[in-house]
Amino acid sequence: MPVDEFVETISGKRDDRVQLVEETTAAAQSLTQETESLAELLRRFRTGSGRASEHRHYAMAS
Repeated sequence: MPVDEFVETISGKRDDRVQLVEETTAAAQSLTQETESLAELLRRFRTGSGRASEHRHYAMAS
């Protein structure tokens, strides 16, 4: 395989990996936002006893 083809192949693979990392990062950020929204709803949730469930703490991914 000539050097220029090898460089093109490596560059293409690098670009594919960069795109995958960007997509994964975007998905993780979206999931974090959804988790924070759900945690907020859970903080507002009240049980039948009338006590708020805000005593529970949920860990957030960062």
